[in-house]
Amino acid sequence: MDNSQGLILLVDDEPISLKMLSALLGKASYQMLFQSRGEDVVKICGLRKPDLILLDLMMEGIDGFEVCRRLKSDPVCAGIPVIIVSATESQEDKIKAFRLGAVDFITKPYNPDEVLARVGTQMQLQAAKRQVERQFEELRRLEQMREQMMQMTIHDLRSPLHNIMITLKLMGEREGDDEFNELHRLASASAKAAANLTATFLDISRIESGRMPMLRQTCSPAELIDIALTELQTQFQMRGVKVLSKPAEGREVECDRDLISRVLINLLGNALKFSEPGKEVHVSSHDAEVGHMFIVRDEGPGIAEEAQKWIFQTYSQTEEGSRKPHSHGIGLAFCRLALELHGGRIWVESQPGAGAVFTFLLPDRKKRTAHVGLPLS
Repeated sequence: MDNSQGLILLVDDEPISLKMLSALLGKASYQMLFQSRGEDVVKICGLRKPDLILLDLMMEGIDGFEVCRRLKSDPVCAGIPVIIVSATESQEDKIKAFRLGAVDFITKPYNPDEVLARVGTQMQLQAAKRQVERQFEELRRLEQMREQMMQMTIHDLRSPLHNIMITLKLMGEREGDDEFNELHRLASASAKAAANLTATFLDISRIESGRMPMLRQTCSPAELIDIALTELQTQFQMRGVKVLSKPAEGREVECDRDLISRVLINLLGNALKFSEPGKEVHVSSHDAEVGHMFIVRDEGPGIAEEAQKWIFQTYSQTEEGSRKPHSHGIGLAFCRLALELHGGRIWVESQPGAGAVFTFLLPDRKKRTAHVGLPLS
C-alpha cells in the first residue's frame, strides 16, 4: 500500500502527544492534518475529508465522545473511521466509544508497532472501500449506457413496426384466397406481438426509474378482461385454444385501464403460449377482502416450484421440463411492476403437469393499509 496516498487527521490538545504520533506515522509516509480543538473537527473533515481520524478522548472543551457523536451525525463525515486514543483502560469508555461509532480503541502508552498495525488495517479498508465505490460508479455508468441504448433501439423499432401494421391493415381490406387470409392473420398477429413487446420493454424501464405516469380510472373487471380478449382473439383462434371468461358482474375497480388490461394481455398471452390445441384457458375475477382479484388459469405443463420463486423477475426464464426456455419473462416482470405501482401483488400457483394459476390483487385504495400477508382469498 502507498501510504503517501492516505490522509490522517490527528486530534489531541496535548502538543507532545501530537508530536509523538506525527513522528510515528510520518515514518510510515502517511499524510497528516492536526487539530487541537474538538469543536473544529467536523468543519475540517468536511473541507479535507481525511481517510482516518485518531481522536484523543480527554480534551478541554468537548471531549472525544462528543466529537465522535458529532462526526457520526454529520452525513459528510459519518463514513470516516475513528480510532479513539485514550490514557484510560475503562471498559465503560471502550463500550461507549464503539457504540458512538468508533472502529478501534488504542490505550496510552501505546506500542508503536500496534498503532501502525491498527492504522494500517483501517487505511487498507478505506482504500478497498474507495475501489469498490469506483467500480460501482463504473458499473452504474455502463448500466445507464446499456439502458439508453436499449431505449433508443426500441424507439427506433416502433416506427417500422407501426408501418408494418398499417400496411397489413390495408392488405386486410383487400379480398384474397384462404391461404392469403391465413398468412395475413399470422403476420398481423406477429406484428402486434412485436409492438406489444417493445412497449413492454419501455414501460419496464419507465416504472423502474419512477417515470411511469398513472391515469386512474373507474372501470369494470369485465371491461378490462374484454380488452385483453379482443387483443388476443386472433391468436387464440389460430392456435385452437378455447378461452372461457367469467368476470365479476356489477363491480367497479379504480386503476390505470391501459396498464391493467396489458397485465391481463400478458397473462393470457403467456397461458396461450403454453397451451396445446384443444386445451382451455380460464380468466375470471371476484371480490376479495381488500380489493378485487383476477385469476388466469391454463392447462399447460405447469411451472416447477423452484422457478416460481423468480419467474416474475426481469429477464427470467423457466427450464425445460416445465415451461420451455423461450419464455423471456419480460411480460411477467411487467405484470409485477405494474401491480406494485397500484399497490397490488401477483403470484402463481402451479405443479408440473397440472397447469398454472396466475392471480393478482388490485387493492381498494381505501383499504390498502390492510393489504398484508398475500395471497388472500
